[in-house]
Amino acid sequence: MSRVCSPADFCDSQPLVEPADDVKKVIDLTVPRPDIMQVEADTLRVASRDPRLWTRADVVSWLEWARGFYQLDSVDTTKFAMNGRGLCLLTRSGFMNRAPSCGDVLHSDFQRRYAVAVLRAEEVKKTKRRALWRPDATHGKDDSKKPKVEENQ
Repeated sequence: MSRVCSPADFCDSQPLVEPADDVKKVIDLTVPRPDIMQVEADTLRVASRDPRLWTRADVVSWLEWARGFYQLDSVDTTKFAMNGRGLCLLTRSGFMNRAPSCGDVLHSDFQRRYAVAVLRAEEVKKTKRRALWRPDATHGKDDSKKPKVEENQ
């Protein structure tokens, strides 16, 4: 078993998580406290909350934010010359190769952001599907072709 949380999110107070647990349970453990989220919202400047949509400039902004937030040694941003999709492909060892002193912290933070973005996207899809399917709707049936029932008075 391993602890699943970002390094600054108070791992000591987080329960252990089995690898087979539901993704939502993992996300609940890794979402930072509201006061941390407020600090992050005030200082992290990226175009999207979804890291898959980040540009190279967004990646550099995130690296600079993480360096200050987690009080990391300097991070060579030239070793992360990629967009958000590129970061998605990096494993923990890929982060460690690019930032030996803090790659594990960067990987944990990025994976938390990625997982939250995926869950949010799934929720949006479910909401759209629910909005499109209504049990009382005719689902595209043309009422004009129905036989008309005449009432005898």
